[in-house]
Amino acid sequence: AERLASPVQCSLVVVQGSEVLAYLAAYRSVLGKVTPLHGGFACASPADTLYLHDMAVAPARAGEGLASALLQQAQAEGLRYSALVSVMGSQPYWQRKGYAPLMPWSAQEREAMHSYGTDAQYMAQALV
Repeated sequence: AERLASPVQCSLVVVQGSEVLAYLAAYRSVLGKVTPLHGGFACASPADTLYLHDMAVAPARAGEGLASALLQQAQAEGLRYSALVSVMGSQPYWQRKGYAPLMPWSAQEREAMHSYGTDAQYMAQALV
């Protein structure tokens, strides 16, 4: 809720009628910054990165390109990078979207990343 209420959020939703088809919860951040799972949220400044916090597509609408459309729209924010913590074996999906593993450089950020689980991996890409 703190992320969505923040002035640095840039979340998007795809709605048809009264049905939510897909959403992307994202916010402006700094490359390498990782907020621990269930940790307090603090704005990072100056922002250079679009951090993807959560994204989902309704199962009945999978394969229609809604996720790609959300990512493309969100990346039109003038930031230099996009990043996320990949969980639950989703690394191959994000690699197909152009993301590559990037080890957070501070011990604090690495510890925060590990709060997402043993398979969690920080991933990033440069935006054009």
